[in-house]
Amino acid sequence: MHWHISFMKFFLTKRLDAYLEFQAANPDLLKSYCLVHEDSITKMRLISLMDLGSDESGRIPYGAIRDTLHINVDEVELWVVKALIAKLMDCKMDQMNQMVIVSLVCVSRCTERVFGEEQWLTLRTKLATWRGNIANVISTIRANRMADDGSQAVHLTDLWEENSLRLEIVMEHFPAQKQNAAM
Repeated sequence: MHWHISFMKFFLTKRLDAYLEFQAANPDLLKSYCLVHEDSITKMRLISLMDLGSDESGRIPYGAIRDTLHINVDEVELWVVKALIAKLMDCKMDQMNQMVIVSLVCVSRCTERVFGEEQWLTLRTKLATWRGNIANVISTIRANRMADDGSQAVHLTDLWEENSLRLEIVMEHFPAQKQNAAM
């Protein structure tokens, strides 16, 4: 495999440790392509932090961030703020317990590095939930409509039915179809 493919895979699937090993094994290679090692480390630190945040627990101890990013514990909050500014994560810092709590409010708690079949399945589930919730809202509007605002309820119902059909068409293309067929 060519070095540049391996190099790009680090940014897609690996953490800082793997990049540092690659760079140590190929110290002159990056310079020969005008790649700045410090810039790559910065990007890999943000990517590694984002990767830590994608863990299902949603809680990242400062120590794990320190170890993963190869930084001092007093730099942890700086890197979390950098990730927040870059909108890579939505989280809060619990300074008393030295814990980063990744928000559950976001559609996806962290930006995904690779958008593969698992992410498509998650998106499909979220869209199906959204669709069900909207259907419940429409049902409530229909049930509670009054004579003076009945035309608005009918208009919302028409919009829902039109967009529901579009959503069905989009969802047909998600990989869950293949997985369900195999079961």
